[in-house]
Amino acid sequence: MSRLVKNTFIYTLGNIIPQAVNFLLLPIYTRFLSPNDYGIVSSMTILITILAIVFTLCLERSIFRLYFDYKDEQGKRDYLGTIVVSIIINSLICMLLIFAFRNIFGKIFSAIPFYPFYVYAVLTCFFMVIGYPPMIVFQVKEKAGSFIALVLSKFFLMVLLNIWFVCFLRAGAAGQLQAGLLANLFFLPVNLYIVARVINFHFAFDILKNSLAFSLPMVPSLVTAWILDMSNQVFIAKYLSMADVGIYSLGLKMALVGLIVVSGFDSAYSPYFFRLANEDDQANSKVTLQKVNNKYAMMLLLLAFSIAFFSREAVILMGPKYARSYVITRIVAFAYLFSGLGGLASRSILQEKRVIENMFISIGSAALSIILNIMLIPRIGIYGAALSSLLTFIVGFVIQYQYSRYCYFIPLNFRRLGAYLLTAVVILVVYHFYIEQFLWQSIASKFIIFSLIIWFYAVRVIGIKNLASMNLNRFIFDSAEKG
Repeated sequence: MSRLVKNTFIYTLGNIIPQAVNFLLLPIYTRFLSPNDYGIVSSMTILITILAIVFTLCLERSIFRLYFDYKDEQGKRDYLGTIVVSIIINSLICMLLIFAFRNIFGKIFSAIPFYPFYVYAVLTCFFMVIGYPPMIVFQVKEKAGSFIALVLSKFFLMVLLNIWFVCFLRAGAAGQLQAGLLANLFFLPVNLYIVARVINFHFAFDILKNSLAFSLPMVPSLVTAWILDMSNQVFIAKYLSMADVGIYSLGLKMALVGLIVVSGFDSAYSPYFFRLANEDDQANSKVTLQKVNNKYAMMLLLLAFSIAFFSREAVILMGPKYARSYVITRIVAFAYLFSGLGGLASRSILQEKRVIENMFISIGSAALSIILNIMLIPRIGIYGAALSSLLTFIVGFVIQYQYSRYCYFIPLNFRRLGAYLLTAVVILVVYHFYIEQFLWQSIASKFIIFSLIIWFYAVRVIGIKNLASMNLNRFIFDSAEKG
């Protein structure tokens, strides 16, 4: 448990720094980037995300689970070597096909020219995925410090390049995409050096076959996850405008700021979960995992409420042209709450290696998302996209949780979680419709209410009598003796 707490703290800190810097830079970026520019960057970011899945076939994600099947160092190095070689070869083939059929590929976002925007995105993705295996190896070996050092180094280089291209050269969307490409290109030799130290330059078809058997069912799952998270912007571009894509994207980015702690937790929790789930003492393992899961669920709710509660004040910093984005932030914050809860149930399913079943659940959720986007976006605009995400994640979580009862089931305390969720929604509705029109009174009362909520969480949820002793790690990983 102590290593998990330590790694969670490191991962969380490593996620807090980039997200905090990005949040502080948002008013600068929104000053130099029009909503149309912001929409182009967001659209190419979506493209990079989906290309990364195709380039890797999710082989790097199999490392989290299959790495532990190899008991000796030689076997692990051979396995990692096969994964790295396969990713590089497949990425090269896919990239060449994209450039060969660029006229067809460019129709994904028909309003955006293939050159330079698509070219920057495809090259960025190629260099980026080569860096996946070394980062995941650091995670499975629970070397959180090395992982974060690598991530932060690339991040700060990207920030400097972003500021140079966007703010000084006024290069707009193309400049921001150039910054991402150059940062990933610069770190290519670093990633290759790290890889060379942990792999054998070895390719075994049997290893690839076994890895693909585990990873390929994840491809539809991740594609559907992409549909759930980002396809809204594709439909907004189709039915509305690129400026609307930019406004919606800013709302999404603000919602994600508060989830940096969740990302840090996930980075540490995946190897920890699967290690405990494979230990001999299953009675003790399940008790421990249940406590961690319930703390995590309560943390998710607090984060979602915090983001939604202060979103209107935060968007003031972004300028009047992005004013509508705070409503998106509020809705999406709670969508990510249910997405995080679904992730807990998904781990229980994957522990039993039921990737096919998990895939079909994801596909069903993606289909629902597409249907809701088509129904809602033409009628209520960008708010329809946000509502589509919320409804889809709620349905997806319910299905995953019910199915996890037949797998490695870890129950959640829905009575407490539901009561707190209802309270949070009531507070937000009252402020949204009645109090927020009075700006300064709203801000003052929000800080008072939020302070009381933090105190209540500390005393009633965590059980800390002295608020000064509260820390984020104990929020999730309370002692084994406590419920």
